[in-house]
Amino acid sequence: MIKLIISNISKRKLQSTSLLLSVLLSVAVLLALAEVYQGVSVGIAKANQRLGADIMLVPSAATYMMEDTDLLFTGAPAPIYMNKDIVDTVLAINDVESVTVQFFGQTLSESCCSPGSEMRLVGFDPKTDWIVTPWLQKNLKHELADDEIIIGSRVTGFEDGTGYIRGRAVRVAGVMDQTGSSFDLCVFMNIDVVRDIMANADDYAMSRDLYGEAEDVVSTILINAKEGRTSAVSLKLRTKGDFKIITTVDVLDDVSDQMSTAFTILLGAAILMCVLAAFQIFGRFYTMTWERRNELGLYRALGASETYLKKLLLGEMLCFTLGGTVIGSLVGTALYKLLLKVLADQTAFPFVEPSAWFCLLCVFAIFCVFLMVGLLAVMVPLKQTSKIDPSVAMQKRDID
Repeated sequence: MIKLIISNISKRKLQSTSLLLSVLLSVAVLLALAEVYQGVSVGIAKANQRLGADIMLVPSAATYMMEDTDLLFTGAPAPIYMNKDIVDTVLAINDVESVTVQFFGQTLSESCCSPGSEMRLVGFDPKTDWIVTPWLQKNLKHELADDEIIIGSRVTGFEDGTGYIRGRAVRVAGVMDQTGSSFDLCVFMNIDVVRDIMANADDYAMSRDLYGEAEDVVSTILINAKEGRTSAVSLKLRTKGDFKIITTVDVLDDVSDQMSTAFTILLGAAILMCVLAAFQIFGRFYTMTWERRNELGLYRALGASETYLKKLLLGEMLCFTLGGTVIGSLVGTALYKLLLKVLADQTAFPFVEPSAWFCLLCVFAIFCVFLMVGLLAVMVPLKQTSKIDPSVAMQKRDID
């Protein structure tokens, strides 16, 4: 029977190719959209939990160097600095609950015995930090040593647990869980160690001339406001100095709105493709008995049972749905990576890689949808196979 099914499909090359492509492309687009949407949704949710600060203060010059989303959601080097005296100004504001600072350095290229690409080196203050320190207390059980680092979930170059940062030997003390934020692509060390690393670095020389010694500057000030007072603190900060204020919730909301708009447009196109594919499947098999009555009648005349003909029709339908789903899944995976790259080139956004189980569940769900459409389409042909008169086949000479 399998040979007969393949023969029947191959005889109608144009019809079969068109139908297979429709199913394949529909599956690919739906799968790619589902994976990207899941990754962004989980990324936004986790970033909202793990960014750890209501407000970030960065130097005003940062506006010309990188977007807010690049700072929050990528590990790109951020050589931005301002005088640490601003911390006292922030602490004097009512409704500020807690403040901590970070100092940014950067690794070098692989040729200098560092991770595979330049990435942000984040120095945190263990005395005031509430972002990395709780993770250390829970997982490491001790303070971070000067030669120890914590790496984000997507940082490469330390696969054996050791490495070099600007010539210094370091050991990986732990790997943070995936957060969907810049944490995933950053290396964390004690703030004093990062300052010492950068103090004599050639690429800090210009910053030293502008802002002073590394021990006197910070890259960002992280602020937690009292509950419901984030906007009030943000307004008060606007009158306190020349720095840029980033409200993390607002940035996440903007990213969410942008992604929702893009997904709505893409989803509309995907649904249209699926409707067309479903219509093709339905049309192909719904009219099958009428178009192929001579062929089916001949099979009956040769002794084929009704059950055999039903299996034949179901087999052909299953070939299109299963074949289109399998090939479409492979194409969808490639399309997912391409779509993710296109979106990432436009803007930075939080993202958590979907699990393999989620992808398999999506493939299975899409397959079930097309299978149901196919079954509905062949219901009438299946019923009509019993009405085919075998003598009809003997009277015709144009049987395929």
